[in-house]
Amino acid sequence: MVQQRPEVGEGDEVFASERLLPKLQARTDDNPRSSKYRSVDLRFQDACVYLVAWLDYEGEFGGTEFPFARLYLVAGGRYNLPVRRLIDWSRAEDFSVTSVDQMFFLQAPSAEFWTKVARHKTFEDCIDLLIKDPSF
Repeated sequence: MVQQRPEVGEGDEVFASERLLPKLQARTDDNPRSSKYRSVDLRFQDACVYLVAWLDYEGEFGGTEFPFARLYLVAGGRYNLPVRRLIDWSRAEDFSVTSVDQMFFLQAPSAEFWTKVARHKTFEDCIDLLIKDPSF
């Protein structure tokens, strides 16, 4: 079976960013030494939709991408949702931008770096689950 490109668009990116960015920013607001979340984007890669956070660190030039969740299309236009392992969240937030710049997309397709959260959900349900998840 050939995987189709998931049907997401600019409206979905706005929907995800408006809901997820405040929660992501709250993760590091209290720690001045942590990288700061600046935006959330969608990226299509490896037949999946990745939720990608942009982080920057005061005192360093540039920023880095952190693909923190991926939605892969299953039957009926719904998605399965895995998220990054807890250790990866710590690396993204606490390591320097230059040390994590390429790390996460090199790991992206490997299932061992992801923890399954939900199965057979709409895009909107996946975003809502991330918002409600206390560990996120």
